[in-house]
Amino acid sequence: MNCVKRKTEFMAIAMVTATILAFGGSTASASTFKAIGTGTVILRSDTSTTFFLHGNGTLVVHDRTQVSISDSGSGTKQIQGNKMVYKNYTGSVTVKGNKIRCRFFGGDVRLRTLGKGTCYLNGQGKFWVDGYGPTPWGEPKTVAYGQED
Repeated sequence: MNCVKRKTEFMAIAMVTATILAFGGSTASASTFKAIGTGTVILRSDTSTTFFLHGNGTLVVHDRTQVSISDSGSGTKQIQGNKMVYKNYTGSVTVKGNKIRCRFFGGDVRLRTLGKGTCYLNGQGKFWVDGYGPTPWGEPKTVAYGQED
C-alpha cells in the first residue's frame, strides 16, 4: 500500500514536471534530476525539489525564509534558526525557490528536482538526469544538471 502511494506521488510529480516543460515554464537549460538511495545528499537547485522520505534519516532545508516549503506526512519537523529540520519523517517535502539548499543524511531517500543545480551523493543508490540512467552512486560524486553549455 505504501509503495503504491509513493509510486503515485512520483508519477504525479513527473506529470507536473512534463507539463511545466511543455508549456515553457522553465528555461531551455532546465533539467530533471532524480536520485534513489541511502546515504548523504547535498542539493543546490534553482527551481523546485521534492524529497520522498521513508521514516529514517534527517532532511535539513537551509535558508527556510528564502524558499517556500510544503510537506505532507508524519514525523518530527522543527525550526532551528534559519533551517527547517525533518527527522524520521515519512512523506513528501517540496521546496521551491531560486536558491534551494538542502542536506539529507542517515537513511533512505528519493528525490526529484527540476531546473539547474548540483547534487553531491555519498552512499549507495542510483540517479537519472533527463531520464538517462540509472547511473550508480556507490562512490562519492557531485552531479551537475541543467547547466549552460
